Amino acid sequence: MPPSLLAVALLLQAHDKVSDEEAISRANFDVRWCVALGLEIASEPFVKSTLVAVSVAAVIHEQAGAIFQASLEEAKRKGFLRGKKRTIALDTTPIFGKGAVKDTYNLLATAS
Repeated sequence: MPPSLLAVALLLQAHDKVSDEEAISRANFDVRWCVALGLEIASEPFVKSTLVAVSVAAVIHEQAGAIFQASLEEAKRKGFLRGKKRTIALDTTPIFGKGAVKDTYNLLATAS
């Protein structure tokens, strides 16, 4: 899987302010996301654990974080990200199968 695909997915996730699980769903079924990612609908480009790993790497490793920050700045400069200040929340749901304990964000998201 090309890192550029995951980078675009992270940008879309930050823009739409969605969880990792929602980002996976949108990458599979949202026509706008599929066009932005250059994918066919329902192509299942990546799994949640891969997206989480890239998100964590961007936060933990300074160089990866700098690349992501530069990408965000370029997207803002070109007018793709307008509006309020962006914040990031990591999806901390452990990847241990159906019995995994969900964090507060995921519990609230699945409650409605």
